[in-house]
Amino acid sequence: MAEQPLLLADLSWPEVKAILPQVGMVLIPVGSLEQHGPNIAEQSDHRLAFEVSKRVSARLYPKVLVTPPIPFGVSHHHMRFPGTITLEPETFIAVLRDVVKSLARHGFKKFLFVNGHGGNEATLGVAVVKIQEEVPVEFLGSCSYWRLADDLLRERLGDRLYGHACEFETSVAMALAPEIVKTGALARGEFRERAVELRERARRYGITIAPYFDDLTANGVFGDGTQASAEFGQEIVERVVGRLGEFIEYVLSWPKD
Repeated sequence: MAEQPLLLADLSWPEVKAILPQVGMVLIPVGSLEQHGPNIAEQSDHRLAFEVSKRVSARLYPKVLVTPPIPFGVSHHHMRFPGTITLEPETFIAVLRDVVKSLARHGFKKFLFVNGHGGNEATLGVAVVKIQEEVPVEFLGSCSYWRLADDLLRERLGDRLYGHACEFETSVAMALAPEIVKTGALARGEFRERAVELRERARRYGITIAPYFDDLTANGVFGDGTQASAEFGQEIVERVVGRLGEFIEYVLSWPKD
């Protein structure tokens, strides 16, 4: 029988105290509450990060503890679509710091943010540096789950435009949380070609810009959700969970000083 994930929110305090010596890594899923076009519910980013984290925890039970997902992220670029909630980067960093600080005080020593939202990546990079300067931890890192399957995405999607409520993200949702997929409304992106061309050219030259998402796509989809499948999503998930598990095992294998 497969092990169940070890979820902090489901434990009593005596249970947390009892499992402390067994837990080598705490996963903190982070994401956003933002538009995903007509294809997926607004909870998508934090929900998928949570589901990936749960599967890693189950695979490595009882070495990995998963916190509840942090549902809000840095989503200014989606604010022209109704329903999106964004935090200021400083607020986001403060929340992450306080979560790590609280758990470190209880005796947990290694932490990894598992991110489901591309707009969080720059702020997470700053957060990792800032938090490890302020909180005594043995390890602190951050990853965006889909980047662990970048080679698979390039192989399967090639030069197509994708990245938000698209073939891969909708597929992952179909595999991990099918109830959040709006199956009867799946659509491809309604691209605004000049803005997309500027974005792609800026990337080619290594120039950072921050376009509003409705400047890129009228319906909020960047890719083609009609091409999604649960089978492709499961393939992505297996690669992500396998590689993330391998990395965590590597970190946990470090000899203690």
